[in-house]
Amino acid sequence: MRITFINHASFLVQLDGFNILTDPVFSQRISPLLFIGPRRIHKPGIALGNLPPIDVILISHDYYDHLDLA
Repeated sequence: MRITFINHASFLVQLDGFNILTDPVFSQRISPLLFIGPRRIHKPGIALGNLPPIDVILISHDYYDHLDLA
């Protein structure tokens, strides 16, 4: 098993070729609107384009800092 911290609540969990992404947030702001809301302080540990194919996305709860719809 391999677990990679991406940022905040986002992790990539890899197990036997199976890839799970938790609470994906990759935008610059955590908000329903692109121009307001908390701005990202740190870049994601893995860029969105560098993720392996994802088999499952796990969302712990429906709130902006745990689900980036974009």
